[in-house]
Amino acid sequence: MSTQPVELQSPAARGFLRSLNILLKSARMYGMAHSQTVAQASDAWVHLQAVFAEAKRKGLQLAVSDHRLLVDGLAIKAGPAELSFAQFLDSADLASVSFTAQVTNEAFLEMIRVIAESGSKPEGLADKLKQVLGPEAQCGIAIDEIRFVPAGSEHPEKTVAAQLLANTFGRESSDMAGVLDDPYKLLELISLARGTNTPAGQVTAGTENTESTSTSPGHFAAGIENPAEPGTGHAAGTMAHADASTSHPGESPSEPSEEDTCAVIHLLSQLAHEERSGAAINSAKLQEQVSRLPTASQKSFHQAVNEFVQGGKKRPDTPFLLQVAEHLAVQLALDRYAKGDSRVDAVTDMLNRLNREVETLRQALDTTETKIKQTGFEIARPPDSLEQQFWTTAPDSAKLEVLLSDQAWRVPTNYIKQYLDQLAEQANAEKLQQVLENYVNCIHSSSSEARQKTSHGLKELAGFFPFPGCNALRYAIEHVGDALAQESDARLQKLLTGTFVLLGQEAATRRRYPAILSLISKFDSLETSHPELGRDLRARVGLENRVPNFLDEAIHLPEPSPELIGVLQRMPLEAAEHLATAITRRVRRRDRDRLLRLAEGLGPEAAHALVEAFCKRPPAAAALFVGLLSRLDPVALEKSLLARLNEWNRVYQDMVVRNLAAAGAPGRAMLLAKLLQALDPLVVPLAIDEMGMSGDAATAPLLVAIANGSFPTLSAPYVQLKAIESLGRLRVKEAVPLLQQLVNSKEYRNTLSPKELRVVAAQSLQKIDPQTAKAVLSTVKFTQADLEPIPFDPDNEAPGVRQRYYPRVKLRRALPAKITTADGTYSVAIRQLSLGGGLCSCEHHLLHGTPATIRIKTGLRSLNAKLFLRDSRSEMVAFEIVDIELEERSRLRALLQANRR
Repeated sequence: MSTQPVELQSPAARGFLRSLNILLKSARMYGMAHSQTVAQASDAWVHLQAVFAEAKRKGLQLAVSDHRLLVDGLAIKAGPAELSFAQFLDSADLASVSFTAQVTNEAFLEMIRVIAESGSKPEGLADKLKQVLGPEAQCGIAIDEIRFVPAGSEHPEKTVAAQLLANTFGRESSDMAGVLDDPYKLLELISLARGTNTPAGQVTAGTENTESTSTSPGHFAAGIENPAEPGTGHAAGTMAHADASTSHPGESPSEPSEEDTCAVIHLLSQLAHEERSGAAINSAKLQEQVSRLPTASQKSFHQAVNEFVQGGKKRPDTPFLLQVAEHLAVQLALDRYAKGDSRVDAVTDMLNRLNREVETLRQALDTTETKIKQTGFEIARPPDSLEQQFWTTAPDSAKLEVLLSDQAWRVPTNYIKQYLDQLAEQANAEKLQQVLENYVNCIHSSSSEARQKTSHGLKELAGFFPFPGCNALRYAIEHVGDALAQESDARLQKLLTGTFVLLGQEAATRRRYPAILSLISKFDSLETSHPELGRDLRARVGLENRVPNFLDEAIHLPEPSPELIGVLQRMPLEAAEHLATAITRRVRRRDRDRLLRLAEGLGPEAAHALVEAFCKRPPAAAALFVGLLSRLDPVALEKSLLARLNEWNRVYQDMVVRNLAAAGAPGRAMLLAKLLQALDPLVVPLAIDEMGMSGDAATAPLLVAIANGSFPTLSAPYVQLKAIESLGRLRVKEAVPLLQQLVNSKEYRNTLSPKELRVVAAQSLQKIDPQTAKAVLSTVKFTQADLEPIPFDPDNEAPGVRQRYYPRVKLRRALPAKITTADGTYSVAIRQLSLGGGLCSCEHHLLHGTPATIRIKTGLRSLNAKLFLRDSRSEMVAFEIVDIELEERSRLRALLQANRR
């Protein structure tokens, strides 16, 4: 029974329908392997799982009935997504598709693949799906087909339907099966009226003892009482003698005019009125009415009905008279256009006039339809326009001719979509581009109606412009931008603005870089001629927000395209900012180097923009720019950094040092040396470590002075120790006398020389002058084991952007410890440890970059150090020691030596 559509209440189901519709289109257009299809498939799967999770539903059924979509048996109001899926089910002869909670992602993707490969007119889709998916119990998807019941079926449903109709119409039910709804009998009538001599035995199968053809009511009544089924002698005889080319003597060979077609439709309306009034059908009168039609009208009427007889085109859900009228109108339009004597607008106007005639016929048939609906049966309402039938029936050559003409804007976009879908399925990018570019040209029409319709149409066709191998998107952006700049009508300018924004977003989303370059050029030109409009368009498209996506693609491509580099060059500040941030997050040297090459390719504009941003941004943002600026413009960075560094706390100073190290600029050691006096005491050891790891010996005099204690502000024992280690890494020969003195003397500068300082001096001496070190070590009580672990040297082949300073030891058992930050004290378990830091596990989240202190329980005494918390790795937190007393460091060394044995 008929039910009124309702709103779909389930948000999850609504989301799934929209996502499924987009997924099917994407799969057909780009294939299953395309990144957009993969992303859309994931989104659809998430929505489907949300449907099952909603109120613990066990399944979801999508069905079609009378061109309406039913969700779990309930007819819903159709939006674009729902209507599109209902049309698909209907065209594929699928009654329903049901998903159970047991559906697998693999089965869901297989279903999408089979549907996408079947094209826009699937045949046997249900069988293909069942064959690929297998039993419902295994895949969780049930496919039900629409089963058509033949007219002669003896199913019980047929009997019930016939009884309902008979009870409703009484004697009119016989009229419904009479001549006006039977193409065979109507063809006989037209043939008799035109004077065709049909042999008696071939007029009506089942009519016995008929000697000759007669036009009398009695003879025709006999034919009605014994209607022949299609495929019997009745049909064969009629078709044999009712050829479209048959004509009686004197008939003009001229083609039917619009008036001739209107005359036939008018006659059909009269017949429908007579049937509606309940009058008995008088065959003699009907033959007389047909014979009064113009010769061309009779001929076209005869041809139309004959095509239904021969081709079996009759649709059971639409009155036959209405089908004939629509066929006549559409065929006339096709003939006119095929001969080239009508433009698109003329054909459209003619169809509109004919449609008014057909509407009269529809109204005459409405009472009959209403009575049928009252019995509970649904009859699909025919469309109000003949354009759809005209476009569906027209050959591809005619469609292409229309779409390549200056009248393309007159074609409704849903018909253009159908044709473009066909071209997309055929992967015919060249022809698809021709159609789209010609449609875009209509935006320059002198007619405001044309510009308005074209702008609306471009919005609906926007999804076709980024088709692979098609360059129409750039063409569209350029021409719509030009039209926008020239449009004087405020209403049309607003409409064009929305179209331009949508095309721009398509270009950005699909990463069509040639089109994006044109988009940026249009922004610039519009900001010159229409400043407020240009700025508004730039903000609405939001191209700057897409830069991370562009950079991500550039990083993963073996060689970024010139267009991609061009896009980044046109947005120097945004590109440089995102590159600077991306470099700080890279831990692999090859990734960093690729980003640096990309940044260097942006040109001086990017460096200049980044310097200005560094000077104006707050410390948290500015510190991220330091690494990239050290490669693009180190002179400007040094000047700006020295001016700002005193204002920043140790957290941001720590970021600066690490970002300089990660960027790997050749002159970073000298820059760090100039920054030492301005750095926080807890950051200085890190800077000195990086000076040693840089491999640049230009800082050797400064390091020797620090190791010798010549700088009062840099004379802390731990800072001296770091300077001694850096001298060893740099192999500074000038430091040998100092190191030899430190190793030999237990007393240094009138104080007791800590053992840890002597050990580090011995390690560096071994690296710089092994022979001298061997001689010195023979006179002291240090064994080689006492010198373990030895600091790492710089390695130019290391895969990471920053090297570890010391080897890390995996502890035999976790060491309990307490980490104290400004927020509180937390218990941790240390799993790995080195002289420079380690890894620990903690139940609480410890913020990256936070200064802290640590107390490690190593027996009766605890080991203390100051540190910075680093990045978290899964459940592990890294920490880096930035200050520790030398005695404590000796205990830490002993702990590590014990775990290495």
